[in-house]
Amino acid sequence: MLPGCLLLTGLLRSASTASSAPRMPKNMGSWDKFTSSSCYSHSNNASSKARLTAKEQLDPLALIKDEVSEVTDRLRSMVVAEVPELTSAAGYFFSAGAEGKRTCPTVLLLMASAISMKISDGLENRSRARHMRVAEITEMIHISSLIHDDVLDDADTRRGMDSLNFTVGKKLAVLAGDFLLFRAFSAAVSLDNTEVVSLLATAVNNLVTGELMQMSITPAQRCSMDYYLQKTYYKTAALISNSCKAIAVITGQTAEIQALAYQHNSFTRQSLLV
Repeated sequence: MLPGCLLLTGLLRSASTASSAPRMPKNMGSWDKFTSSSCYSHSNNASSKARLTAKEQLDPLALIKDEVSEVTDRLRSMVVAEVPELTSAAGYFFSAGAEGKRTCPTVLLLMASAISMKISDGLENRSRARHMRVAEITEMIHISSLIHDDVLDDADTRRGMDSLNFTVGKKLAVLAGDFLLFRAFSAAVSLDNTEVVSLLATAVNNLVTGELMQMSITPAQRCSMDYYLQKTYYKTAALISNSCKAIAVITGQTAEIQALAYQHNSFTRQSLLV
């Protein structure tokens, strides 16, 4: 079985056996038929695929490591502003050594590889470019949320280095976070897909809701696992889940596969913190 099919098989199996979680779709269908008819499709040409070693073929991260690096490089150019100080602040967490684990682009590009359908090379390249754009948008939203969180928490460190608000002050940090959101949704509009824009807007709304839930928590709510899971879902799972669904929407997948892409990553992201 090809690597993408292995990815999708694991995706759908884990979704079908996961326990219930707040506000997640329950549309669980058969995955065998899909994996047999829609296997791994990737933007690289046949010659580049042939260069993958046997070990790399068993390593899902090897399939997208070059694209993740490309996304990182493009993000640095996407956050350039008219005012140099804003450019420096907005690009603070995109500079070399400060990029973090780049979990969002990694998960999204793996999802895209798993569910992409066989199409002609020209359309395949265009589709992959759109997948990478969603990865870029999601990472900008993610970094924006980190910057704003650090301002609210008056944090002085992030990713083992000084936080942006500690380095440039709260006012410029807030503006940098706002600027990243602007860049993210400007890029989202270029996808010309209102459903994708709506999914990303929902994710941002959930991020804000989760932060408010954390700020206004009562002693009783602090002891509630349901409250904790809902807050955690909003603050950590909602963004990548909605973005994974956006990947499925762009790929032209069925409503069932869209729901599974969303649901699997709701479970995966939340399980990292429970």
